[in-house]
Amino acid sequence: MTLTMMTAALFFTLRNMPMMAATGLQMIFFNIVTVFAFLVPIALVAAELATTWPKNGVFHWVEEAYGTQWGFTAVWLQWIQSVFGIASILAYIAASLSYAFAPQFASNRWFVFSVIILVYWVATLANLRGTRASGIISAVCLSSGVLVPSLVLIVMAIIYVITDHRAMIESGVRADYI
Repeated sequence: MTLTMMTAALFFTLRNMPMMAATGLQMIFFNIVTVFAFLVPIALVAAELATTWPKNGVFHWVEEAYGTQWGFTAVWLQWIQSVFGIASILAYIAASLSYAFAPQFASNRWFVFSVIILVYWVATLANLRGTRASGIISAVCLSSGVLVPSLVLIVMAIIYVITDHRAMIESGVRADYI
C-alpha cells in the first residue's frame, strides 16, 4: 500500500484535469489506452524483472543486461527526469497557492524557486527518516491534494447535472440524434 501511494503521488495531479475536461469524453478512451498500452506493460516488465533479479531495481537490471555504465545511465536518466518533473509540479503548486495568499508572488521567480528548494529539502530530510515516513507523507499529500479535491469535483459535477443543469460535455454526437 505504501509503494502504491508513493507511486500514485508522483503521477496523479489536478493540473491535468482542465486539459482532460476540454478534450471531452474522448479522454476516457485515451486514459484507457494509456493504461493498457503503457502502464500495464511497464508493470508486467517490472514485476518480471523484480522476480527474476530481485537485487535492488533498475540499476541492477540494466547492469545485468548491458553493463555498469548503462546501468548508471538508466538510473541517472530516471533521477534527472524526476528532478525536472517534480520541479515543474512544484512550480505550478507554488504559483497556484500564492494566488490564495499573496497573488503578487505568483510570477516572482525567487518565490517559486524558494518553494521548490524548500520542498526538496523537506522531502530529503523526510526520506532520511526511512521509507515508512515517506510513505505516510505521500499518502497524506495524495489524499489531501488529489483524491479529496477530485472527489469534491466529481460530486459537484453530479450535483450540477442532477439539479437540471445542462452538461457541457462534447461527446462528438450531434444533439438532434440523441
